[in-house]
Amino acid sequence: APATGGGTPLGQALTAGELGEFRAQVERQWNVGALSSEALRVSVVVAVTVAQDGRPVQGSERLIAGSGGSDAAINAAYEVARRAIFKAGRSGLALPPEKYDTWKELEITFDASARQLR
Repeated sequence: APATGGGTPLGQALTAGELGEFRAQVERQWNVGALSSEALRVSVVVAVTVAQDGRPVQGSERLIAGSGGSDAAINAAYEVARRAIFKAGRSGLALPPEKYDTWKELEITFDASARQLR
């Protein structure tokens, strides 16, 4: 699943359309052009807490997993992914307010080699 919570969702699951809109919003801010050739082969999983207004909570972001490169490449990919989340969420992420319990804790996989979010 592209974006999942940390446990069993209390609310309804996000629809494919809702996930697609959220994914597109973050992908528009994901600057893979800033990555080295090694970091372009990296995949990172970033977790973040999101406030009820759809804005990511500063300081809540964390690297859950990284693979495909050195620690330096993983850290570089994480920084680019982290910036994408916060830039996309500056005025609130495109997530349905009535399903807040489902998306208040997000885990997003940034796969630079496939140029896609999951």
